Amino acid sequence: MIDTRAFPALSALGIFAIYAITMTIAAGLDARHLYSAAVNVAALFACFAIASAILDALAPARRQLAVRMVAHVILAILFTFGWYALVLAGFAIGGGWLRDGVAARAFTENTMVWQLHYGAMMYGMLILYRAWRAERDARSIASRSPDSESDAEAEHLLLRQGNEMVRISPDEIVRISGAGDYAEIVTRSARFMSTKSLDHFEETLSPELLRVHRSHLVRLGAIERTEPAGNGRLQIHLANRDTVTTSRDGGKRLRALVR
Repeated sequence: MIDTRAFPALSALGIFAIYAITMTIAAGLDARHLYSAAVNVAALFACFAIASAILDALAPARRQLAVRMVAHVILAILFTFGWYALVLAGFAIGGGWLRDGVAARAFTENTMVWQLHYGAMMYGMLILYRAWRAERDARSIASRSPDSESDAEAEHLLLRQGNEMVRISPDEIVRISGAGDYAEIVTRSARFMSTKSLDHFEETLSPELLRVHRSHLVRLGAIERTEPAGNGRLQIHLANRDTVTTSRDGGKRLRALVR
């Protein structure tokens, strides 16, 4: 199964290939078509990143449907014309810009209308992707039933500590963090290293372990409090006095558990 974190890169490659092939079929093989495709894709994903950051920042204030609709209309317009402006800027920096200077030329009327229409469609695709990802995370959390939790917590880990092997229960874990090719398992009173990956622990241990960052799992029962860390992230204060800063996605997963 493809890691969903690779979707943006795969999408960029796919859109680039579509642009390049379409332009080549329409006007023949020309290296300039690859440049045009690269400009379109780079501008598109720059707008994706900016729009996503704005949506994350506005998330706490968008609880009412009317507010969400107005925000999406405004962002769709800004996204569409922002992409168009970035594409024009990219085209203005052509091969001879050092000699001839930068001169941005607007598209022909039909091409401009197509570009703006495509921009609005791409914003809609961004919203659909974010909604799918949020639904996937919610289902993943909801699928963790009490029965599966008891079965998982009945298992124990045998971990190496120096020259000794120590047996611990998953409910002793405070967090698990990635450390190069290893994973660091942290309890209230000790730290252990394991050659197993974070993905392995996320799949096999208690459902109380939540991925809050690509490098961190935390046990929900070990969270004492959280506070905003900016840009949609949270700073988590744990029972052993450690702190972990979530990613934006991790912050959304944790907020989704709050009723």
